Amino acid sequence: MASGVGTRGQVARTMAGAEGVEIKATVPQNQIEAALQIYGLSREENERYVYFFDTPDLELFGMRVIVRARRVVGFEHHNAIKFRPVDPDAVPALWRKYSEFEIEADSSKIDVGKSASPRMPVAKGLIKRVVVGKEPIACPFTEEQPPFLRSLANRKID
Repeated sequence: MASGVGTRGQVARTMAGAEGVEIKATVPQNQIEAALQIYGLSREENERYVYFFDTPDLELFGMRVIVRARRVVGFEHHNAIKFRPVDPDAVPALWRKYSEFEIEADSSKIDVGKSASPRMPVAKGLIKRVVVGKEPIACPFTEEQPPFLRSLANRKID
């Protein structure tokens, strides 16, 4: 990995257009309690259930699209349709009107990529009903989200 003078400005160029940076870390099972204590967190305040949806042949994954619903115990539940990678300048302005729309830089050990995502609230209990098959998968998603996906993927996805 390059470093020094030759990389000056590289982070700024990589993050350009992103409104935030999301850093994900994997904490080994035997270090979870210590990590919670270091960051002043508790299991009760951060109990989350995250569900990812895709076609049987992983068509969305192949298109670099993430369709997710997240239950956060005691807090607002939400969903997201995330498109990655994305050029922030190529995202139509009409999506930016939504308060939960974001363009962020997702950083991993090997890459930094920008993503665009309209995140929408979901009524409590709805995600659970979808997961157990009592509601259709499309139920937690709003009518605005499929057009967002089509506008960036340039095709319709069922």
